[in-house]
Amino acid sequence: MRLALVLTTCLFITSIGCTKAPGALQWKPDPDLGLLAVDAAAHERAQLEDALISLRRVHFAYDSAELTLASRDALVDARHKLGDNPRVQLFVEGHADERGATEYNIGLGEERATVVANYLGALGVAADRLHIVSYGEERPLVEGQTDEAFAKNRRVDFRIMQGGLEVVTEETQTVAQR
Repeated sequence: MRLALVLTTCLFITSIGCTKAPGALQWKPDPDLGLLAVDAAAHERAQLEDALISLRRVHFAYDSAELTLASRDALVDARHKLGDNPRVQLFVEGHADERGATEYNIGLGEERATVVANYLGALGVAADRLHIVSYGEERPLVEGQTDEAFAKNRRVDFRIMQGGLEVVTEETQTVAQR
């Protein structure tokens, strides 16, 4: 009995350290076993958050859907981070700056997202894992009418889903939702 209590205490102390590190296993009490068990959902969420945080935005020149060398490098890196897990779905979200008509910007955002999805497909990401969305000018990353603000808003962002878990990058944080 004492040995079980000592082991449980050691596991608990060890698990406190594990829950602090991103991507680490999360532990929770299991009343049926009287021990600690792995919280698989928290671990899965941490893995998705790590993958999403490491995906870099893809930016574009004014009135263009052409990938730059830096964009291609970011997408090659994204391909490696996504791996071959068929359960992970990637939403490729195209954006434009506020210049131009709304309909034009929706089309340009879609063209940008399509170019990115096609490039990821050429790198081996299965087409059924990629989903294209265009927001045009409706979701600016940066408010303002400066060249710097316009440049930051001409982009493709990513959102990852796996099962009922969705992970999106917001300006300063990653948000996981069920």
